Amino acid sequence: MPSLRIPGFIKSLFCGTAGTTSSPPGGATLNEATTTTATPTPESQQVIPPTQYPEEFQTFLSSYGWHPEAVKALDAIGPSASNTGSGQDRTPTPTPTPPDGNTTSFLTNARHVQMGDLRYIDASKHVTLNAKPSTHSIDGWELLLSNTAPNALHNSSARYDAPKCDEDTRVEVISEVMNWMQDRESPQRLLCMTGAAGAGKSALQQSIAELCETNGILGATFFFSTADPTRHTAATVIPTIAYQLGRRNPVLRSLIKAAVEHDPLIFSESLQTQMHSLIVAPIGELRKRRDFGTLPYAILIDGLDECTLEKQQVELLGIINHYVVNGDLPFRVFIASRPEWNIRTALEPGGYLHEAAYHIQLSDQYDASADIRRYLWRRLVDIGSRIRRAGGQPSWPSKEDVEKLVEAASGQFIYAATVVKYVSDRRGSPVDRLQIIITWTPQQSSNPKARPFETLDLLYTNILSAAKQAYEELDTNVGRDLVLLLRAHYVNYVGGVGRERFSTDDFDELVGLEANGHEILVSDLHSLLQFSKSSLPGFHSLDFYHRSFQEFLDSADRSKDLFVPYSRIFSFVAKCCLRRVDQVSLDSVPKGPKIKKKQQSPSLAITVSAAWALHSSLLKASTIEHDFLAEFVRNDGLEKLDKLLTLRYAMDEEHNVGYDAEVIDELELTSGIFLWFKNQQPDLATVVEPYHTKWAEREESGKQSLSRNVRNGKLKTWSTRKKGAKG
Repeated sequence: MPSLRIPGFIKSLFCGTAGTTSSPPGGATLNEATTTTATPTPESQQVIPPTQYPEEFQTFLSSYGWHPEAVKALDAIGPSASNTGSGQDRTPTPTPTPPDGNTTSFLTNARHVQMGDLRYIDASKHVTLNAKPSTHSIDGWELLLSNTAPNALHNSSARYDAPKCDEDTRVEVISEVMNWMQDRESPQRLLCMTGAAGAGKSALQQSIAELCETNGILGATFFFSTADPTRHTAATVIPTIAYQLGRRNPVLRSLIKAAVEHDPLIFSESLQTQMHSLIVAPIGELRKRRDFGTLPYAILIDGLDECTLEKQQVELLGIINHYVVNGDLPFRVFIASRPEWNIRTALEPGGYLHEAAYHIQLSDQYDASADIRRYLWRRLVDIGSRIRRAGGQPSWPSKEDVEKLVEAASGQFIYAATVVKYVSDRRGSPVDRLQIIITWTPQQSSNPKARPFETLDLLYTNILSAAKQAYEELDTNVGRDLVLLLRAHYVNYVGGVGRERFSTDDFDELVGLEANGHEILVSDLHSLLQFSKSSLPGFHSLDFYHRSFQEFLDSADRSKDLFVPYSRIFSFVAKCCLRRVDQVSLDSVPKGPKIKKKQQSPSLAITVSAAWALHSSLLKASTIEHDFLAEFVRNDGLEKLDKLLTLRYAMDEEHNVGYDAEVIDELELTSGIFLWFKNQQPDLATVVEPYHTKWAEREESGKQSLSRNVRNGKLKTWSTRKKGAKG
């Protein structure tokens, strides 16, 4: 509570005597202090009439929110011993008695006085008053300022040296955005630019903001950042935009100020309420007064995906759709974001912004390779000129080095910017640092301490960690590991599990995901990768926007706590395959020497493939718990596995024509599955041995058959026979 020290003249207003007083112990309030009957005040020491109060004191009373009647009530103050009223004696007002016994008169005979929280301290020299500020003294503009996010402005000192487009780069996309921005007749008043992480969206926003300001059309900017707690939610978006608009129009500023003073709690209300009170209503009043003047109309919002509360992302998009797209606000709004779930679904066919918004898909519509090449060449040549002045290499950098960097960038500007930042560090040799980047691999580096991609790694870590937390917090995903599932899908996509490549949909089922689970898995990772449909039913390709993101996932040094080694991936897949085999009923496995694959149910086909995939996943697995394997054996798992593998070789008549080298190889691998069990479970060796012997004998028989075919000239490779059968 604020405190004021009151000049000496206040003593004559408050004190009936001029004697020395001292404050009660602990600065007690009037109710807490000992009271005594007031003594008459000599005429020479009577209280000054209110009409003679100094203007300074009157201003003091008003500014500290004393009730207006309090000032009027001072008219009733007279000598402490006087009696007033309708012929009746009045009991003098009790006053506090200090410990030394001196008596002090305090607003004697006043009635109905409201004085806030007044504490009696020391009237001999000064009085300290603690008063609750009045709501009547609120300055709406100052209160608005206290609820803004200064760091979110495009020219904020917190964003010093913010990334922006280099000269002669991004010319086409900047031209497209500015043409849209300046075409006031265009029916689409919302532009959404989506792109992969590191595609250069923020740099484009910064460049567009500066161009708009130069052209006098910049109304407001807001740059989200998960790393800055003042701008990682939407709580301050509306006040910050309102401040910038009001700053550019004095009449609008006074209207916004009045709105805050009318409702000082507006900043704790919903975003829609804030939007209506601080922007929509004031703009409407400004329109009525015909006082628009040259109100700037460009509003830029960058990094909507970095708003950490997803419900606020949805709310903010809904507000813009309601008041800008479907309303009559005179603004054109440019939003840049990664293509994460909320904005992606709104812009997709069927989404509420699909027809309403002008959509630029930065990573898909613009190939940034030429711009990246130009950027790298200009920056590295500039560094090279400093090297040459210092007597360094005259031909640095080489064109070959620049081309390698362009290829590694995969169209993402953040890679190029990271390279330049690392190479230009004044504490190291640019030549050596560039060589570290070019020769760096996920497995090893010529310099183990080198961290050339630290900026990139932080970006990947933040995105992947946020997606992992959001996915694993769902009650339906308890016990799941997003990164492990993603890596397992990647292993299946690039090479299959062993020689068995599952369709994407079948692999979802194998690892325990729901239908279309792979899409849910990456729903918050579309700025880094995506599944896209293949021409084969059920198959999807897993597309990485950044080659460097794959390298990040493969490197324990870079991904740190998010790293999942391949041995753990194969352990996970092997256990999923064993569970699948364990769940099958022995009676459900068809018997017979000639069973075509099309005769199997889809579910059984996945189970047969799971049994076959074990030969590779078990050998590459790190460890599988002994109890898990023992339980599998006790549940007739080996018998089920034997029948499923037998069915594998009976699925096609071609397997019964004869043996070739490829078939022998597969028999050897199958025999190896049971050998693995035998070696892993010595205590169950007697149970495993018959199955291992059976398949080892089948492997030997196959080899003998192969030898006969070779001698008789009847050997045909499996692939040749398959082509002949199709013909």
